[in-house]
Amino acid sequence: MARFQIFTDSSSDLNKEMRQKYHIEYFRMGISINGKDYHADLDFEEYTPEELYGWVKEGNQIKTSLIGMEEFLNKMKPHLDKGEDILYLGCTSVLSGSFNAFRLFSLELQEQYPERKIIGIDSHRAGMPLGMMAMKASELQDEGKSLEE
Repeated sequence: MARFQIFTDSSSDLNKEMRQKYHIEYFRMGISINGKDYHADLDFEEYTPEELYGWVKEGNQIKTSLIGMEEFLNKMKPHLDKGEDILYLGCTSVLSGSFNAFRLFSLELQEQYPERKIIGIDSHRAGMPLGMMAMKASELQDEGKSLEE
């Protein structure tokens, strides 16, 4: 059975160890602090957790943004080039436009890779419940379940 790549996003709360254990990749949403743009990075490579919570505590203007086209394309194309299908378990569309952006960008990729399956699921979740869904999808894949299953 062909393997497929599971993606979630930065709202999943999955740390690096969990993502590695379950072979899950993620798309980074955006975050803006007083007009300076960052990625919402689960590994805190651009800023520390202490800085983030300090910004919140200090009452800075914090805005979030959806996942951009470049982020989707740069992370999905290598897998599609290797012949892997894609499953994206996205943050609830009630809180973010990222799932809808994925649908639009995946249509473009589907034209370039008509033999590949690119499936997105609006999880209706955020935070660790979303991360747990991605981990369960990985476990099911390891049990031999297909992308559709």
